[in-house]
Amino acid sequence: MIESMKKLDKTILVLSSIILLCATAMLIFSVFYRYVIIDFLGIYLEDFTLANSLYEFFTQNLDTLSATTDEIPGYFLVWISFLGAYLAERENLHIKFDLLVESLPSSFKNIFKMIPNLLSVVFFFILFYFSIKMILIDGSTFIETIDIQQGIFMMIFPISSFLLVIGLSINLYKEFKCTS
Repeated sequence: MIESMKKLDKTILVLSSIILLCATAMLIFSVFYRYVIIDFLGIYLEDFTLANSLYEFFTQNLDTLSATTDEIPGYFLVWISFLGAYLAERENLHIKFDLLVESLPSSFKNIFKMIPNLLSVVFFFILFYFSIKMILIDGSTFIETIDIQQGIFMMIFPISSFLLVIGLSINLYKEFKCTS
């Protein structure tokens, strides 16, 4: 099981990296399109025939893609955030305020360390349920700039909820094993 969890963590890390690269590439394209194609070719070189031809070619063929470069990286940011939350949970890297818990006697300390994880598991089960419901209700509508259904981007909520339940459960098991 430990080996399969390491493979899952590695897959999540690679997926997050790919999503980050795609979002970065889209933002770089957006800046290039706005400032080089639209401003430089369209405004400053409008008197030159070649520049005018290039401007017409780019605006006809890349205008739709340019419109999505604001919206899709925002959705990608949500994916990166939730996948990163899972990876942080697996490595137990989330910020914890445990000053009070650390001052308790050791018999209570381990029990109080498990309470936030138990509450988080309950929360992510609820998020999993309602995110599936949300996708069934609203997931078939399209995003504003291109014909991609919102449900594709919303899938991160049940996926990450499920992953976080797994990560939290493993951490709970480790805490419970330490107390026994």
